[in-house]
Amino acid sequence: MSVWDRLTQARDPAVERIVQTVQEQSFAGLVGEADVGKSALLEAAVAGLSDEFTIVMLDLDGAWSPNRLAWRWARELTRAVIGTVALSHLDALSPEMWPASTRSALLGLPGQLGREVAALAEAPVPPRGVGKPDVLDGPVQATRRLAEEKPLLLVLDHLEAPRAAGLGSPDVAELLWRVRSGGQYTPNLQLLVCTRPPAQDLAAGPDAAYRLDGRWLTLDPPSPEAFSDATGADIALCRLVHARTGGHPRATVELLEELQREGQHVRDPDSLIGAMAERHSDLARRYMQHARSVHRLGAHLLLAIAQGLGPYEATPEIAASEIAPAMTRLHLNGLVRRTGPREWASADPRVAWALGAGRGYKLTQAAHHGSSTPLAPPDSDRENASLHHLSGELTTSQRRILEQLANGRTNAEIADTLGLSLSTVKGHLHNVYRQLGVENRRQAAAVLDRGGFVASS
Repeated sequence: MSVWDRLTQARDPAVERIVQTVQEQSFAGLVGEADVGKSALLEAAVAGLSDEFTIVMLDLDGAWSPNRLAWRWARELTRAVIGTVALSHLDALSPEMWPASTRSALLGLPGQLGREVAALAEAPVPPRGVGKPDVLDGPVQATRRLAEEKPLLLVLDHLEAPRAAGLGSPDVAELLWRVRSGGQYTPNLQLLVCTRPPAQDLAAGPDAAYRLDGRWLTLDPPSPEAFSDATGADIALCRLVHARTGGHPRATVELLEELQREGQHVRDPDSLIGAMAERHSDLARRYMQHARSVHRLGAHLLLAIAQGLGPYEATPEIAASEIAPAMTRLHLNGLVRRTGPREWASADPRVAWALGAGRGYKLTQAAHHGSSTPLAPPDSDRENASLHHLSGELTTSQRRILEQLANGRTNAEIADTLGLSLSTVKGHLHNVYRQLGVENRRQAAAVLDRGGFVASS
């Protein structure tokens, strides 16, 4: 069993929660940030429901047009009726070589799905032409017809993909209304959707088809315990790495494997992350290209976020009304994730390592949240060197704020003394906390005191 299979298995409680929700609700929605393993959990849950439902599973990622989506839908309906083996005969063999069972199944297909959908399923992949939304009526009606015979679960994965793709893609909000109107008198038809937070309004917004219906489940990244079960790594080590990667599955597993090979007491874990950042420079380049393609400010904002800066603080010369839609586009495309109000991080920590030279992801002793097994032995000389390096990167405002903090001033007193707004002071301190690898002003003051920090005048 691969580490990814073990990781999914370790998240069985989440899978059971999805299964139970589908069994109890006619509509169930799964929402989570990019790369938290939503699709793996979705597939595991669907496998557990296959005995109770006829499953029609549609991945909207790559459904560039109504034509392409209708074709995919027809194919999945066909799979549900004749089975995967017979569908593979349709793809791989010429008609004269089809087994008798496949011929018989295909002959009965028009009666079960309708002639239009049956013909569409046997047709080659359609071109990327836009097509008309009405082409989806046939698959919707065929889905309803199948649901009249046996409980049917329609699964829509990557609900955000058409909106992220832009002009010419299927209108998902309209699609959901078509499913609801076609199935409102068919109690055996149930819907399960999976998406990222910015696209949740497609199903549950003020004018959406399933507003106030069913139940939404938030899927979080795997827990440190799940990573420990999957990789065999020490739980204390998993907790530390999890805190640095945000639980991103691939980054966490990769870093855990590296640390296990090197040994848990690594003298210089930051250099290890630096080496990993170099390995992922091509991934970072692709992220930057993607960000640039989704919005003209995308690459600029992604770089700022990867370096631990807030998008609004990093670009004070750009109006917030212009930054907000850019962040929505980046979020929708899975390039960034929200970590709090007005707080963002790169969706993939490996990209942040590469673009931010490891800043914000340093595995320092100060960031070790209560673990009993330090990743690296305490090293006051290295802490002083890190503080000295940080001092060279601070802005004038940050230096002055840190000087006030070291003197025991509150945020309000700092703002009043320096003539800054309270939100500006908080924003600067938040960025400096990240660079120091601490969580609050008390920890920051302790690091500054140990390092003998002196702000320049």
